[in-house]
Amino acid sequence: MTYLSELNKNEEATVEEFEGEDALGIRLAELGLYSGNLIKMIKPGNNAIIGIGNGRFAIRKDILEKLKVEKFN
Repeated sequence: MTYLSELNKNEEATVEEFEGEDALGIRLAELGLYSGNLIKMIKPGNNAIIGIGNGRFAIRKDILEKLKVEKFN
């Protein structure tokens, strides 16, 4: 398991868990960042862009560092 902030461009992973406050975790789940969901790193960095389904979202690196994911090989 690794953190979402460690994914490289175009790498895919499944969300495992969020390590942070409940309110933020709920909001992220509403966006599609919930356990078992497939995500793709489109643009890594301080203001990363990730793909979830047909959507794209910009997320700050400090939040990415709290999301554990399982990378696809």
